[in-house]
Amino acid sequence: MRSTSVVLLILLGLLLVTYSSVGKFDVFAQATGIGIREEGPSNAHIGDTISYTITAINLGTYWDRNVTVTDKFPNGTSSSWNIPDLPPPPQAGYQYTISGIQYTVRLADVLPQQPPEVVNNAQVTGYADVNGSHQSVQAQTNFPTITLTPPVAFFTESDDFPMVNEVVTFNASSSYAPDGQIVKYEWDWEGNGTYDLDAGTNPIATHAYAEPGVYYPTLRVTDNDGLTNTTTERKVVSPLVVGGYSISFEQEGSATQTQNPCVIVTMVFALVGACGYLHPKFRHARISLKKLFRQTNSRIALKKRLIE
Repeated sequence: MRSTSVVLLILLGLLLVTYSSVGKFDVFAQATGIGIREEGPSNAHIGDTISYTITAINLGTYWDRNVTVTDKFPNGTSSSWNIPDLPPPPQAGYQYTISGIQYTVRLADVLPQQPPEVVNNAQVTGYADVNGSHQSVQAQTNFPTITLTPPVAFFTESDDFPMVNEVVTFNASSSYAPDGQIVKYEWDWEGNGTYDLDAGTNPIATHAYAEPGVYYPTLRVTDNDGLTNTTTERKVVSPLVVGGYSISFEQEGSATQTQNPCVIVTMVFALVGACGYLHPKFRHARISLKKLFRQTNSRIALKKRLIE
């Protein structure tokens, strides 16, 4: 009977080591006849509340009594549970599981290593009732949860102040995923929350705006862990006007916001048969008119103070 119990103990120990090797949980069992297993998520994001379980297991041939399970959280606090006495296997009830333990992952909990992880320590103590005598039993495990960092979205543009229908190249090659790789680039050309282009793994895209105005092109990147990040730039698209002139607006450093819904610039443009619209955020602006000729590139630069 005793040899059978020893065989069962060895088989159970091998099973637990196998689980530990695949990273599902970590187990340390002493020869005194008790073990502890901790199961939970393999990874989490900073700010996530993770839920996991701790199981105390009788690995010996005698009853484990007065058993206490203690879980030490990364923030320095701990919780303890007194659990029922555990009979030796293969009797029913030779293990006891505490479920629903929760912890919110903080940035301060992340260890400075690669891959970054948060570790909490669980331990079980008690005594084995060996033929009426008490023999201390204890085991512990450090359970790692790998923390995931979202990707960083960044892009450049070939022209910050394009004309209507001018093709602009958007380059997101500088975006990166700290602990993985970017698997998808998406573009919202207007900044209205609707992503117009799924570029897949291609970080470069082109777009031309059909109407003048101020737009907020937005890039969303997704990494191989499913985490996303976005970034937005401001873009002024200038209109093409009649009379062979094109207009562009360049904001000066002294510009302040006006509450006018729209400022119509007509005073000078009337001389050349053209008019333009200035975005309400421009109060002081440099207004440039460029005559479009085949052989020459003359420019008329005008500056006007715009009053509310």
